[in-house]
Amino acid sequence: MHLFPFQKDGVRFLQSRRRAVLTDEMGLGKTIQALCALPPDAAALIVCPASLKCNWENEVNKWTDLEPEILSGRGSFRWPVAGEVLITNYEILPDGHDLPAVWHPVHAIVDEAHALKNYRAQRTRHWRGMLAELLEADGSAWLLTGTPIITSPIDLWGLLESADLAADAYGSFEIFKEIWGARLGSFDQLVWHPHAIKKDLALEGLDRVTFGRSRADVLPELPAKRWSQIDVPIPRGVGKVDLDDLAMLRSWADGDKPLKALGQIARARKELAIAKVLGAIKLIDTILDGGGGPLVVFSAHVEPAVRIGSRLGWAVITSATPTAQRAEIVAEFQRGELAGIAGTIGAMGTGLTLTASHRMIFIDLDFSPAINAQAEDRINRIGQKNACEYIVCTATGNTIDQLINSSIMRKSQMIDVAKGE
Repeated sequence: MHLFPFQKDGVRFLQSRRRAVLTDEMGLGKTIQALCALPPDAAALIVCPASLKCNWENEVNKWTDLEPEILSGRGSFRWPVAGEVLITNYEILPDGHDLPAVWHPVHAIVDEAHALKNYRAQRTRHWRGMLAELLEADGSAWLLTGTPIITSPIDLWGLLESADLAADAYGSFEIFKEIWGARLGSFDQLVWHPHAIKKDLALEGLDRVTFGRSRADVLPELPAKRWSQIDVPIPRGVGKVDLDDLAMLRSWADGDKPLKALGQIARARKELAIAKVLGAIKLIDTILDGGGGPLVVFSAHVEPAVRIGSRLGWAVITSATPTAQRAEIVAEFQRGELAGIAGTIGAMGTGLTLTASHRMIFIDLDFSPAINAQAEDRINRIGQKNACEYIVCTATGNTIDQLINSSIMRKSQMIDVAKGE
């Protein structure tokens, strides 16, 4: 096993800082870099989504001589001692009342750290309390995410706050808002305008506290991505909204969040995704009849994923799939024992390697282009030898599909700034 030169740079970056955010694009080995940056006899804590705990245990065994242990259930938390790596998930982080004191340096690695973007969330409050204890005991905290902005720059501010680096990057929230183009919207909410971002200042702030590379820059040999859209038939009227609500829905797509629009969109999105399944199955069968290996199918909704993944020779991963079972399904898929695997973007879109396939179908997309990009890279990562093909099932002329695409395009512009593009 060896590190690529760019990964060695990432290791050096982490080792040089007690607080750091590594923002390499998906598939570049943030897990490996963080583990290799640990001291030989570290007391290490890994915080990650529950679905990724087994994956982290495997990587600890592969890349270090430390002893991993998975913590499960509320009340299981303890601080690691020298030579061990404790692996826990966000949901069971203790609050301040249950947090034991720590008297020795602990090296914490936080995976998919964009989960800490919302200061109101319980997991964020619990983590920030732990961070204070860590730093007081001369420990370190390294946050890993390939998606520092999920939907808007406010996500980035929350992420940096959870690393105690927001002030180092931008000074204050008022300065941050000015740099990242925030304006007060018609519903008294902050609306972030891509054209108003002061790009040079935005990147200067990021460069002070984060380190990230794109795949195109450091691994140009990774296979290309080829995209196409295929129109699938749906019954008349499915996924439609009342004409009276169109102005409000378009306001939503531009960044405002009226509650009535959210309800309309959620209902119509789900109806539309389910209606696409029959046409998607015909497409899937046609592709598989032509050979070329298994398929990966994603949906933002549970029912389409279950309908497709429950077919003979297939498997499905949703939020209801136990962690151990997810690992077994992925292993079967990677061994070539399945015709395909279907899953929700939320449950299967991060942390898993599905490089046995080079073809992916999206029944529908998540609102966030960053989340969609994570799902894409389940098949396009180190180890993939073939060009990757992506098909998005669309309903031409459908209002909801058009609005989602408009929202994705707007958010992509802001994410590109965070990536230096």
